[in-house]
Amino acid sequence: MSNYASGTSVRVSKSKAEIEQTLIRFGADQFISGWAADRNLAMIQFRYEGRMVKFTLANADINEDRFQYALPDTKQRKRNADAAWKAWERNDWVWVVEFKKATG
Repeated sequence: MSNYASGTSVRVSKSKAEIEQTLIRFGADQFISGWAADRNLAMIQFRYEGRMVKFTLANADINEDRFQYALPDTKQRKRNADAAWKAWERNDWVWVVEFKKATG
């Protein structure tokens, strides 16, 4: 599996704000984002021209080496729980911004 967005340092809040601003610019009048830890999912949903659109993403496993180690190929520099969470969260929201740019 590739390490998509592994080198990014964009804050999740910035990614979510960019998605929301783009949807507003194109005419969406409702926006929801969320996650379900027990089902390992993230989602965005919005209403555009009276139609509800929902994207659901199966999150990567936070226990994967790419989130647990700063240098996953060598398993060196183990991250603390907070750093692992931030790496995992960043990975799963950057795809949404890239998808938006590719289809916008």
